[in-house]
Amino acid sequence: MKLIFTEESHQFSFLVYDLESKSFHKVPLNENLEDTTTKNRTHYRPFGITVHRGEIFVVSNSKLCVFDKDTFEFKRSEYASINENTHELYSDSKTLWIVDTSRNRIVATEKTLYGSSERILTIQSSKNSLPNTRWAYDYNHVNSFAVYKNDLLVLESNISNKQREPARLTKLDRNFNLINKYTLPSDSPHSLKVKEDSLWFVGSGDGNLHHYDLKSNRVIDKHFICNPRMHWMRGLALFKNLLYIGVGTYRGVESRKENRILVFDMTSKRVVDTIYIEGCYSAINQINTLF
Repeated sequence: MKLIFTEESHQFSFLVYDLESKSFHKVPLNENLEDTTTKNRTHYRPFGITVHRGEIFVVSNSKLCVFDKDTFEFKRSEYASINENTHELYSDSKTLWIVDTSRNRIVATEKTLYGSSERILTIQSSKNSLPNTRWAYDYNHVNSFAVYKNDLLVLESNISNKQREPARLTKLDRNFNLINKYTLPSDSPHSLKVKEDSLWFVGSGDGNLHHYDLKSNRVIDKHFICNPRMHWMRGLALFKNLLYIGVGTYRGVESRKENRILVFDMTSKRVVDTIYIEGCYSAINQINTLF
């Protein structure tokens, strides 16, 4: 098994770590990921990454690119809606989901005989008037997505202003009808992962790995992972009873240590291994598994 992930230095399209050989492969930044239409973000911003229908997909703002899962070579660009500050990609059996943080929406793309079709879900702000700041455009800061049985889970991190509301987990049905919203006791949560009736996510602003029960809709446990003033925790991959947690350098910290991926055993509830990412010093974005 391999881990594939993106990181915030904008030097690579993505990185690969082979768990068997314990070796890294860094895929050079591809020119097809450049998006010159964005106004608020850098033109090269590989962020979301996933495996969809046997290929690796990477998104940089509104640029969606496909890479070979064996050679990691660029294959083609795919159509995607105009997005900005995309945070994650999620794949199920037929749908590729794009999380567009700036526009607070989820874009569901599916291939048909006639090309690609899209459905767009926009998470509306609960405030009648948004704060007058440059971050008002992504007030809800929708940054992660997961599927639980027949329900869709959308994470609203609400990190974009000082008078922010608590983070929320929004639950919808497959037709985008609202089921409920649940407050999450976490600072700047990211990276949803579902295992059975449990939801795991990281609190980038509090340094905790949170364990949330999807039946009772409450956090049942949390585990302190890192100092949030020194490290930015983001990116979560799941394999069997192991969680792979991305830990990068917090923006603005001068004394930098290399990024790492912590291996957390959900049975013993402790970190059992550390993978150091040589030569990478910025925050990790998204992690996924590759078989």
